Amino acid sequence: MTNIETITKVIVDNQLYVLPLFSIQNGQCSCGKTDCASPGKHPLFRYNWKIIASNKPEKIKDWFSAYKKMNFGLATGRYSKATCKYLIVIDVDAATHSILQELPQTFSYRTGSGGWHLWFWSPYPIKNSVCLLDNKVDVRGTDGYVVIPPSNHCKGTYNTITLLPIADLPKDVISKLLTGAKNTPAKTKKQAGVATKPKSSNPPANIWTTDTVETVRKLLLRQVVPEGVRNVVMHRLLSSDRARGALKPQLRKNAKGYLACFTKPQEFAPEVDTIIESVLKYPAYNNCHEKINELYVAWLKKNRRISLTPAEVKSLDTHDVAFFASLKASDVKVHRCTLQQVLDARMAYMKTAGLQHISNYKQQLLAKKLMEMGFKRTRTAKGNWWNVFVPN
Repeated sequence: MTNIETITKVIVDNQLYVLPLFSIQNGQCSCGKTDCASPGKHPLFRYNWKIIASNKPEKIKDWFSAYKKMNFGLATGRYSKATCKYLIVIDVDAATHSILQELPQTFSYRTGSGGWHLWFWSPYPIKNSVCLLDNKVDVRGTDGYVVIPPSNHCKGTYNTITLLPIADLPKDVISKLLTGAKNTPAKTKKQAGVATKPKSSNPPANIWTTDTVETVRKLLLRQVVPEGVRNVVMHRLLSSDRARGALKPQLRKNAKGYLACFTKPQEFAPEVDTIIESVLKYPAYNNCHEKINELYVAWLKKNRRISLTPAEVKSLDTHDVAFFASLKASDVKVHRCTLQQVLDARMAYMKTAGLQHISNYKQQLLAKKLMEMGFKRTRTAKGNWWNVFVPN
């Protein structure tokens, strides 16, 4: 396979997010600025790249088909529904480095400057960092992105792909990245001549129940959940997953993984199903506009005890598709509208069609959908306007 075919398959199979970047043309950035601070590495579109980044196979393949006109970035730190983990990239800015032998073998490739990008999975979100693991070793996680093949660079191209499964990041590395502990040891109070009290290796029980869920997830890397707080901790972890949109099958899968970090897991396991049923009463936060109708139908059945017939579900989907297909692009100076106006028009359209149960879009999901459809947003002092024309 070519580099494009290889990288496309890995990205699509793992449901990762890609974004277009400016490329290198005639030795300089295609953005046209001779003094560009990040040649060939900054987003091609002027809109928020975090929204533009897509994991849709057809869009990714369409972008890659234009590889001679653009470079490509991979959004890091995002949750993959294919693996239920977060993608973390270790950026080694050197051709040879001791950390290359210390980390597990994984999917990797040479960067344009001669270094390496190594991809790993983490069960927890990890922040971006510079030289935290070692000199010339950066980490790209939450809200970050890296350049990927077949992009080009002022010094060369991104190539030499090592096609291996994406490995799990070792627990000691995750712990170091979560705690922010650098390799260079800081001067301790004991070294400074200050008396210190011995600390217990186990955290107080109230930390599990009163501290943030993020802290609890960090504690799971090195501590076992005490018997007295097992129910509360499991409920907090699964509630956090539910808030990310997890449905029942995913909650069961996550709970099975958490159990390994609990005291007497086999004894506690029978209680987990009850906790899952309790967590399912909370609404799942949806960050995927394609699931608006699916989750709405599930919510009706769970909370309103209303089960839509297959014909009603199909009608909801059909009219939803028809409404968005009716939208036309316009000159924003001649005709423009807000997201709320699009939402109001959709609701009126669905009611006119005779639908009694109508799903609704959150504005951020509607904005994402409109952008994927090719509509553009214009920011002004009076608000954001879209070049959307809604036919009567």
